[in-house]
Amino acid sequence: MKDAHTKLLISNTYTKAAAHRRFGLLKEFLEHRFYTEHGTATATRAVLDEFLEAKKDMAKTEKDALLAWGDEFYNSFTRENMNDQLGQIMSEIEMLPSIRIYIPVALAEDELASIGQWFRKHVAGGMLMDVHIDPTLVSGCGLVWNGTYHDFSFWNFVNKKRPEIAAMVHDYGST
Repeated sequence: MKDAHTKLLISNTYTKAAAHRRFGLLKEFLEHRFYTEHGTATATRAVLDEFLEAKKDMAKTEKDALLAWGDEFYNSFTRENMNDQLGQIMSEIEMLPSIRIYIPVALAEDELASIGQWFRKHVAGGMLMDVHIDPTLVSGCGLVWNGTYHDFSFWNFVNKKRPEIAAMVHDYGST
């Protein structure tokens, strides 16, 4: 990852869905900044605050992410370079390593962040998670990494130990 914009954008973003959502919000904000009455004369933070205030339904985590990027990040965009910069960011987001995760229920943003931080520390820095909900999984998850599916679900472990479990149930029932 070469682009400082991309590094900053994913510094607090751990899923592909969040990266695309935040990229869309960044683009929307920059269009608001450069193509409405604000121009470049108004301080970036004032325009960002106004933009976020108008987004009543935006999640707090999204607002916090956009605020965390700071004025230096936003001020590096101009009307002239915006499209090229955004194209570079999206291109780099698509090239980031990703791990597909299958989980039985949707997790809160802070839980996904915690898992994402672990993957970045132990598997690959800059990684994004591609999260899918699979209600057939019970107490665990499935992962696809480098084209290989790894099943860490309860049923997978039960199936691996089925003969031992059957023997224990049989022994218990015969006493």
